Amino acid sequence: MQKNKETKSLGELLYEWRYIFLTFILAALIMNIVYILREIYPYGPNTILKVDLYHQYGPYHEEFRYRILNGKSLFYSWEGGLGKNFVAQAAYYTASPVSLLMLLFPQYNMPEAMAFFILIKIAFAGAFCGIYLKKTYGKNDLSIVFFSLMYAFMSFMTGFYWNVMWLDAVALFPIVALGIESIVKEGKFKTYAISLALVIFINFYIAFMACVFAALYYLVVLFSNYDIKKNFKTVINRTLLFAVMSLLAGGMAMVLMLPTAIALSETATSETSFPKFDVYMNILHLLSNHFIGARPVVLGRNEDLPNIYTGLLTVMLLP
Repeated sequence: MQKNKETKSLGELLYEWRYIFLTFILAALIMNIVYILREIYPYGPNTILKVDLYHQYGPYHEEFRYRILNGKSLFYSWEGGLGKNFVAQAAYYTASPVSLLMLLFPQYNMPEAMAFFILIKIAFAGAFCGIYLKKTYGKNDLSIVFFSLMYAFMSFMTGFYWNVMWLDAVALFPIVALGIESIVKEGKFKTYAISLALVIFINFYIAFMACVFAALYYLVVLFSNYDIKKNFKTVINRTLLFAVMSLLAGGMAMVLMLPTAIALSETATSETSFPKFDVYMNILHLLSNHFIGARPVVLGRNEDLPNIYTGLLTVMLLP
């Protein structure tokens, strides 16, 4: 009997996905060049650690490493103050699979580990965006590399790269978007459910924004492919599938989210009200963020514009 699908050799697979690998390599190379230019160790005397990465995220990753290697509890820790819920801490700071690579770094190499984590996550952001473009638009040329690098080095990365635990969700979101495309166009749901569950599990903070954007993106893809009058039944079926898979993704992440929610409900910020949404109406100011020299937003202040830079080419292509 002949197989339905011919098995491709490793060489054929590497050739087919060459632009994805190229994007990953170039993104990593660009980050290395940035480290060299900024004289980040081992290329100079400076460290990648800044703001909260210096006194929170880095030490939390080191504590994560220490507790695993020494067989300490991953539920509660006496390392800070009078003790703390380690599950809630891990859910926000170290739930990423990449954090396990901390086990390969000695304690004194924690700054280099953080620099490596930032590099590898940005490289994956480019590669995953490339997969989305390849699958969604059927492209397999250098355009994948160009647009994927724009995504990997958008202004959000410039402004918030030091929030190392946020970068996983940014990297994975193109796969979530690809899953939405699969639901709408083919009725397939595995990619969406698994990728969204990973995003929620890895960092619930950015996952909230990813879920909001996923809902908006679903509507865009849905009404770009179906006429609600002509395809009413399909629209309803796809919407129900999207809703059920979204709930399933959240349910799969509950193994970590539930104890975290209970822990957070006992903190001083549990009664904080939901922030108000602001709409930026000055289009010229928004466009100015796409030029070289635009100040990236790091601290939230009322006069700050959002980090929306992806490159002038994307603005030129808007018409």
